[in-house]
Amino acid sequence: MANKLETTKTLFSEEIKEITNSPKNWLSFLDTASSNYKYSFSNQVLIYAQRPDAIACADIDTWNRKLHRWIKKGAKGIVLLENNDTGYILRHVFDISDTFDKFGREVDIWKLNEKNSNEIIDDLESSFGSLEMKDNLSQAIISASYNLVEDNFIDYFNELKEVIQDSFLEDLDEDTLNY
Repeated sequence: MANKLETTKTLFSEEIKEITNSPKNWLSFLDTASSNYKYSFSNQVLIYAQRPDAIACADIDTWNRKLHRWIKKGAKGIVLLENNDTGYILRHVFDISDTFDKFGREVDIWKLNEKNSNEIIDDLESSFGSLEMKDNLSQAIISASYNLVEDNFIDYFNELKEVIQDSFLEDLDEDTLNY
């Protein structure tokens, strides 16, 4: 088990380097991560490393008990890391493509469309204030991001100034850091 744990940690480290190696790799990762948003970043990286085409992952109990789907014979689980009180342990999940329903029922996977795009823009505006640009979802996300940064910049900047010692930022003056 310790060997599998170390192998999984190594897989994570190697995949992080690969994902951040190019914008194309990063966008590919984000595509998979967006379908598995309920998982931590590190587990999203592990899902991507093992099954970049995964669109809906869950553990075997969730598939069986909540969704009434069964894991196909021979399906290989996706190994994740879970941090508990004693350190990391391994956990396995399966993608929807690894499952079947005895009665042929399909699982409705949420997808972005024009209808819910407008609802998301409204939610962004109610959560992050008036949006300067909101003709489409991309613009609305950018505007919400600007609002969020503007609202929190001073707090984050003050925290940053407290931890710059012994970093590349240490020699920069406050105006340069503020920029």
